[in-house]
Amino acid sequence: MKINTLEKDEILFEQLSMGTNFYVVKEGTLSFFMNDQLKKTFVRGDSFGELALLHSGPRSGSVVAQSNCAVFCLDRKDFKLIIDSINNAEFSENKIFINSIPLLSKFD
Repeated sequence: MKINTLEKDEILFEQLSMGTNFYVVKEGTLSFFMNDQLKKTFVRGDSFGELALLHSGPRSGSVVAQSNCAVFCLDRKDFKLIIDSINNAEFSENKIFINSIPLLSKFD
């Protein structure tokens, strides 16, 4: 992950722009606006931006720094690799569980 710093009132991304990163707040406060209405405030430890990456769609809102901020950024490619890895691990766990049930194990 890379660190991106923002100054107060700086726009991280705008509504309807294409998603390129997943974010985790390192420090500071950011606000999420949808159609110019405040919907959520992000603080240290909060994460956001996954929906646009998962669905390859535009951002549903804008994010603006309310103070000087630092956010960790993970690009789309690395984000998808991590998600795929998690999904594969969960699939393997589910397969082991299903195979442990005698009635279901014959469907393998």
